[in-house]
Order: sequence, then C-alpha cells, then structure tokens
Amino acid sequence: MLDLISTFNSGEFMYSPTNAAFPRKLAVLVKHIESSIAQNIRIHVTSNTETEIQFYPNQESYPALYADRAYTLYGTIDKLEDFDLILQGQAGGQWVNIKQRISFSQAEEAGHKLKRNFALQEAYSCYDYYLKKDDPFFLAEAERILSPHSIAPATR
Repeated sequence: MLDLISTFNSGEFMYSPTNAAFPRKLAVLVKHIESSIAQNIRIHVTSNTETEIQFYPNQESYPALYADRAYTLYGTIDKLEDFDLILQGQAGGQWVNIKQRISFSQAEEAGHKLKRNFALQEAYSCYDYYLKKDDPFFLAEAERILSPHSIAPATR
C-alpha cells in the first residue's frame, strides 16, 4: 500500500530490512535526491503512423528524473513500430526536453521480472481508476492482473 501511495505521488518506496541498514539507506536516498534532473515529467510520442501507445501507471504519476538512476517506462503498443519518445520535465524554472528514438529491431521476449513489474504498473492504473470513479470493478481487475504473479492486491 505504501508503494502504491508513493507511486501516485511521483515518489518511490524505500525499505530497510533491519534498523542497522537504515542509516546507509537514508544516506543513499539523500545523495540520490541531490542528483535530480527534472520533475513533473510529461511524455510525448511522435510516430509516422497512427500507432496506439499507452504508458503506465498514468500521466500524473511519472517519477522524477535523476542522474544516478535509469528511467524505466512501462507501456503497451499495438504494433511494434519505431517511434520517438520525448520526455519533458521541469528543472527549477526551466523545461528540460529529452528526445530518444525507440526501436524494436532487437526486441526480446520479456522475462518474468519485467512481466511482474508491468503487472504492478497495470494494477496501479486500476487503483487510480477506482479512486477516481469509485467503481469496485477496478479493484477486481487489479486483483485479476496481480494474481498470476503471486502479488497481493493493495486492498482485501
């Protein structure tokens, strides 16, 4: 549940298995926060075709961009066609634009860990729809998405 709340607030969840490990984890987190490049991330796509692309969890929940971490996006595309991805974010009072060509020429089948993480992102979208529309269907859908991966839903 804490991971879900932090995701909806463009944050991330930090866990320390022992009290002794906590000071080191906190020091790493502070150093990480100092390497911020941009916040309020927005994603735009340009393509030569009308390819449908959807990113998860949603436009309001993309995490901030940091220099010391890879920026991972999850999404779906209806046809494997190359496209240009444009990340925009605020750095102080200025906008930062990063353009990257996405190519599927050497795409590989997703492994278990990637499929599990993608299921979590899809479930986050279901929770978001539930909070916005108050429809229990979305809770059931999140549970359906998570159950094959042995992930407990956020609500029971």
